Amino acid sequence: VTAADWGRQTDLSVVSVIRDDVSPLRLVAIHRMKHQPWQKSIGVFNELGTRYPGHAAHDATGLGDVVAAYIDLPEDRVTDHVFTPQSKVDVYLEYEDALTKGVITLPRLRSLVGSHERLRRSDLFGSGHPPDEVCSLALGVYYSRGRHRAKSKSGRIPRAVSW
Repeated sequence: VTAADWGRQTDLSVVSVIRDDVSPLRLVAIHRMKHQPWQKSIGVFNELGTRYPGHAAHDATGLGDVVAAYIDLPEDRVTDHVFTPQSKVDVYLEYEDALTKGVITLPRLRSLVGSHERLRRSDLFGSGHPPDEVCSLALGVYYSRGRHRAKSKSGRIPRAVSW
């Protein structure tokens, strides 16, 4: 699953890829971008989504809705995830569960360790905002676990792809 959280001015754009055909799930790619043109950030998402031809999801809240128009992957593989108060809780509870139960393994990259050390419960379940790496990873885990394959923009339900 290729997953993205978009940011540009103060936040990062982060694209991650989680391999979901293994147990535990495994992070195989992560790309962090700050102050980059949208074309570059979206291009990274498109490139990783093509290289790893599974499902893809991105934060389509706010500016993500505009970004969706420039994603160049088959519509039946992409979910435009709009965060609502309830979906925020669902996504982050799934991520927390996966981490605590060892459902996913993450490399000890300095940026990932730092993101998780700064993380507060209010970021996940309150009015705060989690670090961008956590947002991308949480979306990836949410869709990797396969129970949340939502309808794509075209209305079709994306099918799981093994690779």
